[in-house]
Amino acid sequence: MSSLDRQSLSPAEKELLFRESSMNPLAKNKTSSAFGIWQGLYPTRVKYAAKIGVHPNTTDVHEQIGMFRVYVQDRYGTAEKALAYHKANGYY
Repeated sequence: MSSLDRQSLSPAEKELLFRESSMNPLAKNKTSSAFGIWQGLYPTRVKYAAKIGVHPNTTDVHEQIGMFRVYVQDRYGTAEKALAYHKANGYY
């Protein structure tokens, strides 16, 4: 977790990422294309990777967090709102 310690994450971001992957940037979902610390589905990773200029299958935790943050901003506005949605629905 040392590379994550250097990454400035809000409490809501940390909770979301822990819920999704236990903070593991190599986490894979066995039943879908969800991958990485934020468990982005492949089409979603492609979209947000292009927005920040990285590969959609990157294993770099900082690049994954970059995709996660742009996704959360676009879809929910804030990590707190994304977390509230996750708590109510079991996903975000």
